[in-house]
Amino acid sequence: MSQEEKGKLFTTGEVAQMCGVSVRTVQYYDDRGLVSPSERSEGGRRLYNGEAIGVLRTVCLLKSMGLSLRTIREVLARPDDTAALECILDEQEKAITADLDARRAMIRSIAAVRATLSEQGRMPEVFETCMDNIMAKQASEKTRLYRMKRRMIVEGLAVDAVLISAVVLGVTRGEWLVFALVLPLALIVAWQLVEAYHRDARYVCPHCREAFSPSLREFVFSRHTPVARKLSCPCCGTRDWCAEASVDSVESAAS
Repeated sequence: MSQEEKGKLFTTGEVAQMCGVSVRTVQYYDDRGLVSPSERSEGGRRLYNGEAIGVLRTVCLLKSMGLSLRTIREVLARPDDTAALECILDEQEKAITADLDARRAMIRSIAAVRATLSEQGRMPEVFETCMDNIMAKQASEKTRLYRMKRRMIVEGLAVDAVLISAVVLGVTRGEWLVFALVLPLALIVAWQLVEAYHRDARYVCPHCREAFSPSLREFVFSRHTPVARKLSCPCCGTRDWCAEASVDSVESAAS
């Protein structure tokens, strides 16, 4: 933003266009106390200066990384305490870099196969074997936590479907026995998924940068986002937002 623009005031529509969000999003962030307008016009329209637009861009960035609005509010309230945010960004960068490396390897393999097809007009058996090995390697490079999250989605949807069907059966036909039988099984499956998630996840303290596994009780009841969880570090004793990582990634980095 230029010096001239910093001294100007912008309407909600102009701010939405500058930040690549909807007008409703800008209004919603104002209602939630995240990004308040600098002033209002005589007609009551929201007006934003350059500083407010900078805050909005920060909110949009943090939201795109999976942070909840409550977490973002805490980050904005502690502008000089950047340790937790830096830790989350570091873990996100590692995950994205690993994914990019895997995709680059696949692109190189595709280019090699295309070159051979162009020269020979068919795929040699050695390349078929090679591609099978590459595909297997790509699948194995997904972290345990990534696979666990996929499993939670699939099994969670299946459990939801069964529970909804049982409720519908009970409401429409008065047959609640099925629901009474299904509910305990659903709770058992849900608890097993939570335990597996806890087993496959590690959390990196933003202050001492040590990776640790919290107790199951703290894990279940702590506030969390898709990329972080508010925990007490057993190494330095600090309670803060700790970046989530997969146990295999942590062990690989330590070896």
